[in-house]
Amino acid sequence: MISVVVPVKNEEKVVERFIKSFLKLDYPAEKKELLLIEDGSTDSTPKICAKYAEEYPGLIKFFHRETSVGKPNALNFAQKMALGELLAFFDADSVPEPGILLKAASCFEDDSVVAVQGMNDSLNAKFNVLTRLVSYEEAAWLKLYIMGKDALRLFVPLTGSCMFIRASTLKAVGGWDEGSVAEDIELAARLLKHGFSVNYRPEVRSRGETPSKLGELVKQRTRWFRGYMESSFKYWSLLLKLSRKSLDAEATLAGPFMMNLCLISYLFAILSVFFPFHVGGLWSAILAFSAVLFTLLVLFVLGTALVILEKPYRLRNLVWIPLIYAYWILQTVMALRALLQIATGRPRVWRKTEKTGILIEDITSIQQVRESSMTRVSSR
Repeated sequence: MISVVVPVKNEEKVVERFIKSFLKLDYPAEKKELLLIEDGSTDSTPKICAKYAEEYPGLIKFFHRETSVGKPNALNFAQKMALGELLAFFDADSVPEPGILLKAASCFEDDSVVAVQGMNDSLNAKFNVLTRLVSYEEAAWLKLYIMGKDALRLFVPLTGSCMFIRASTLKAVGGWDEGSVAEDIELAARLLKHGFSVNYRPEVRSRGETPSKLGELVKQRTRWFRGYMESSFKYWSLLLKLSRKSLDAEATLAGPFMMNLCLISYLFAILSVFFPFHVGGLWSAILAFSAVLFTLLVLFVLGTALVILEKPYRLRNLVWIPLIYAYWILQTVMALRALLQIATGRPRVWRKTEKTGILIEDITSIQQVRESSMTRVSSR
């Protein structure tokens, strides 16, 4: 029995798409259920959810709550209402593949498996330049970094969507932390603290929207980075275990701190150029410039890879190289923003990322319009 949990708030643009995807899942109807946990919506989300719950009683369950107190609270509420031995968590904009529940269930035939993180592909990667950059980053994160960590039996984080966990295990570790703004990574660290591990399974696939607006990306990543850093503080004791997995977990959680160090080294290198006798010593300047040169080299390789991968081959594809540099600097600035929020004691607020509801066929139409417009401009 699998309970699919989707917290929703002001998701009128995407929630119906997910519900229709759920209804197409290849899994016995008597062994699955969909729990839609809605609270505080001001759009037509409750009406859409209620319609499907009425049409599919027992299969789709709709819970309306007047007050919104964050996603982790909604997830804990769902945990109490769910009947499944396995709990599956998705975002409202997700479009899971039809066979995802069968593939996920097969992973748990091994009694030692307690949690599985699946593969999230971008649904709108080709919408604009930002979605392409972010989708490439997310693909590298899941298809290279996380897959490698799983192969080496290191720490595998949860990503918030397309993830599965035994209901008994989630209850045993205390459910979701309602004070965290990155409840997924916090849960992954807590599972490790209790002796459990997350397994990555790329064949368990779903798709979701990549942020298409800069403001939404900044809001999302700032929350993520803050959650990682606060979890790093919370689970510092993992360092005492002196195991490969625990040390890797703390290194992963501390990633945003390293990004802040990178940004500081860049600024220090710039200051050293203009004020060579007033900013630090020789060795400090050497270290700062080494960090800059290393970053330039790595990002150049990544940018070149994007130029090669981007088809058809065009001279304008070279713009990916400077864009990669700009995107990395943006990431370090967002990490600094998250650090300043922690340092100044800003309240933790779980802010959702707004979704557009654009479908793949819509993206194709938009691209055709853009190309047609570019052709007309060129002819003039």
